[in-house]
Amino acid sequence: MPRGAFLLAVVMAAASILAPAPAAAQAIDWLASQSGIDLPADPGSSRLDGMGGLRIVVPDEARELNLHDYGRIASGLLWDGDYRRWDFWASDLSQVNDRTDDSGLRTRNRDDLLEIGGRMSWRPNDQRVLGGEYVFDQLEQSIERGDRTKSRGPRWGIFGAQRVGKLAIGGSVRLTSDNEDLSSDDVFSIRHRSDGARFVGSLAYRASSFELGLQAESQTNTITGISREEARFHEDEYTWKRPVQVYSGAFVWHATERLAGALRARGFTLDGSQKVAVSWSDRMPGNPGGGPEPGQGEALQLLTGTFSEEADGVEMGTRWELLLLDWMRVAVEAEQGEKSDEVVEGDNFKGSRRALSTEDSWTRAGGGAGAEWMDGRMRFGVEGWMLRNEHKQTSVIGAESETTSRILEMRTGLEFFIEQNLAIRAGYNRSAEDSDLDAPRTLGIGDGVTFGLGYYPRGGIYAIDAAVQHRMVEPDYEGDPASEGSSTVVTLAARLLL
Repeated sequence: MPRGAFLLAVVMAAASILAPAPAAAQAIDWLASQSGIDLPADPGSSRLDGMGGLRIVVPDEARELNLHDYGRIASGLLWDGDYRRWDFWASDLSQVNDRTDDSGLRTRNRDDLLEIGGRMSWRPNDQRVLGGEYVFDQLEQSIERGDRTKSRGPRWGIFGAQRVGKLAIGGSVRLTSDNEDLSSDDVFSIRHRSDGARFVGSLAYRASSFELGLQAESQTNTITGISREEARFHEDEYTWKRPVQVYSGAFVWHATERLAGALRARGFTLDGSQKVAVSWSDRMPGNPGGGPEPGQGEALQLLTGTFSEEADGVEMGTRWELLLLDWMRVAVEAEQGEKSDEVVEGDNFKGSRRALSTEDSWTRAGGGAGAEWMDGRMRFGVEGWMLRNEHKQTSVIGAESETTSRILEMRTGLEFFIEQNLAIRAGYNRSAEDSDLDAPRTLGIGDGVTFGLGYYPRGGIYAIDAAVQHRMVEPDYEGDPASEGSSTVVTLAARLLL
């Protein structure tokens, strides 16, 4: 991976401190991953976004220590949330990476991700929860080889859970689709469109002091592609299958009224392949179908494989919270994971992915303390985080490379209710981000600021939260090669309780 692209991925990983992402295999997910972006699985917390991106030391309804929020177990929703509620959210991410190579040549990559969504959950009683959601994503990319892409499409589905004694049985069905607009000087560039479905089944058990959940997920993903030049002398149709299986488990223990902890684990496998139907027009000069003059040959078609791919991974994590004093809490969180991905190319035609073998492993750990005063009108938190990632890859010609990156970050955030129903928020981040510990001129220093507002009329029946986050990473050295990265995220969330 080019150093500039790798730094861009580091910038975005720092922005989220590698928030665990679902194993998704749609075209838009794959395109986003090339720039280090993970499409969010849920709307997150706009409130905490405005407080410096704090995640564990300030209590928040979107990040509670339970099976649903932390363990990501679908049936845990039965014991999490309000009686009836509507949620709406919107977010806009813009990130830019400027790279200058040894010769002084400057290039720029830009990514813009827009998401708009809504979710409804309804509890007719304490034995059942039902709901549905609709999310629209749009990703625009301008990458260094000159291509410009815009991928957009919806995700929608239904979910529910039913209590049976101390058990909760739940699941969901979600459909996804997206379509890519592509502008490129390369006539062999592939424009993608994908359709998929996700089926989730889960089982949860709840006792007086602990919760236990298990979940299985199956995804069917079909990505189609078109490659053709303007004169239509050739047209290639690609079919890319990416089935995914995901297995999860979580355990939450409420040891005392002041101490709670949780464990979670997740594993996934992906086994995909792509085929192409290649066609030559009878008008194509030099048509393999023969004929001395254009139009005298025959239109030919050929069906062949372009590549196969196999990926698997596992991640495990834990989080603990302690109410040290009535006004102060401390929390720690850690996660470790690994992932491997291998692409094997066919002999004849190239497809959406090139031959490459990669292995990634990461360790993420953090902790901090939060406090509140003035009967909860003022809250303050500070967190420290560390992320270490090891990346190994083997190219199509057998060349091997290994990169170890590290991010150290401090986050601070403040919330203050200037009125009973109006809160203002602010935060600051400072980070040291080294995209290659073994190479010179790879250290960047990051600074980020956040601002937010919260409005809660009628005792919180309505809630509106908004936040703006801006980060910059600049090289901590002189000379070239050098990379600079920046990102701005604007989020808006609204909630209605019925």
